Amino acid sequence: MTNSTKFSLFIALSFLGIWTCKHLQPKKQVDEIIVANIHIDRQPCISAMGKLFGKGVDSSKLCNCLIPQFYELIKKDSAFVEQFKLSPGFFTLKGSMQDSLSSLLASCVKQNILDTNAIFILTPEFQSALKNKLKKKIEENLPGRIDPEKFSNCFMEKLNGDITIRDYFSDDYFEVPKLKKIIIECTKQSTPSQ
Repeated sequence: MTNSTKFSLFIALSFLGIWTCKHLQPKKQVDEIIVANIHIDRQPCISAMGKLFGKGVDSSKLCNCLIPQFYELIKKDSAFVEQFKLSPGFFTLKGSMQDSLSSLLASCVKQNILDTNAIFILTPEFQSALKNKLKKKIEENLPGRIDPEKFSNCFMEKLNGDITIRDYFSDDYFEVPKLKKIIIECTKQSTPSQ
């Protein structure tokens, strides 16, 4: 066997070895959920929910609940479906659809709470959403009787860092003694003097 034949054989065997190693390696498994034949990577959702709720909620199960329900909410809008394909499984909506998304999130959270005593630290986004929702409710239901800005500021100040995930996502804040007390205190502080 000549040196050039040996070299050619060595190159051929090297390429064959590299190809074999590359193609026989186990494929990296992607943690995904498939909704309407759309493959969504679950990791961004799981990571975001983990940061938001810590160990108080099973983030994996929460995402398994939220992502398919979110798709059901947006599936009639082709632009939203295209955005969904590129998203981590959900994104911010506007108006009544955002209210529906908030309801979906609450439902999925309640189903997957691991620690009912886990404290919920409100992110700036949650603070803003809750504050705006409170102000809107007060303006609609109690116009002129309670100062919406004072009430929402008081409520947010007393609430943040002193509420459990379960309490935050309760159906009626008046059913939660701690929240009922905060509501009463803030109502007194924000009622205009006559």
